[in-house]
Amino acid sequence: ANLSMERYALVFGVNTFIALALQTLLTLIVVDARGLGLCITTQFLIYASYFAAISVVFLANGIVSIIKKCRKQEDPSSSPQASTS
Repeated sequence: ANLSMERYALVFGVNTFIALALQTLLTLIVVDARGLGLCITTQFLIYASYFAAISVVFLANGIVSIIKKCRKQEDPSSSPQASTS
């Protein structure tokens, strides 16, 4: 990737803003008394489920990438074949 430092800063800033907005929304829903107002144990379970779901997405992405890489290496059309006469 041919990105300048300003573009890296923009991507980092947007990523941080989205993460902060999602965290604020989740906190307002789960913790705040005007939201669900759940007890500590239930809050812990909700946050644990949230992070487990994120980890499953990243794990699935990694597995798919590994499978694609292995299939690409095993593809016979990509390797040169010697012709016999």
